[in-house]
Amino acid sequence: MSESTSDARSASEPRVIVSDEGRVRVLTLSHPASLNGLGPVMRELLMQQFDRAAADSDVAAIVITGDGGNFSAGSDIGAILDQSLEARTERLAEFQLFLAGWRQLEKPVLIAVEGAAAGGGVSMVLAADWAIGSTDSRFTGGWVALGLAPDAGALWWLVRVLGRKRAFEWVHSRSSMTATDAASSGMLTATCPPGEALRAALERAQQLVSLPAAARAETKRLMAAALQAPSLDDYLPLELSSLASLFASEEHREAVRAFLARRHGG
Repeated sequence: MSESTSDARSASEPRVIVSDEGRVRVLTLSHPASLNGLGPVMRELLMQQFDRAAADSDVAAIVITGDGGNFSAGSDIGAILDQSLEARTERLAEFQLFLAGWRQLEKPVLIAVEGAAAGGGVSMVLAADWAIGSTDSRFTGGWVALGLAPDAGALWWLVRVLGRKRAFEWVHSRSSMTATDAASSGMLTATCPPGEALRAALERAQQLVSLPAAARAETKRLMAAALQAPSLDDYLPLELSSLASLFASEEHREAVRAFLARRHGG
């Protein structure tokens, strides 16, 4: 595994550790003192490194995790009150667009959660294509208790994942959701033993990367379209267009030939 840091900052300051496992880029939020809080510096570093991974043709999937036994506690509460209203609004708008853009990215985005995920950390889990949490991980909203509403698109996802009534109850509660409940509700894809989240996410990412690239990209695009399409009639032409392009692809032909060869023992 090759590894570098996002910049020359010392370990006591927010940083994003960048490493590669084959064609999978791993971004590790690292500021254990704040439970990898998403303060202005951490958000900027994450967005920069994510954009670099998205633009790198050698990277086929992106995994995001946290350092020091936690994923992310969300906004750095100790820093936000020192920011102006204009600065906070502008940074939130940037982060909204950043997470919303994950749906349009052809590459799969996977999240590996250990320990705490709160606020914006939960928003990231919801926005990802795939997410796993250790059995001792906990998921906390906390927005309303801090005099805020859910941010970074969290509520848009929560009403779809949990349903309106369960989403209402959870965002108004001070209680954390267990990994088991997060998985059963659909917030997480799966759970794993403590300390195994990154390994499991990397294993799944490698499996995804091995699939035909165009088919992966079109399937992700269609999933995003299905969330937005007001009716099946609106969705089906998009599906037809995607499949028409895949019918003509060499990847499809190669995959069919390989399937037939396996079936016939070739």
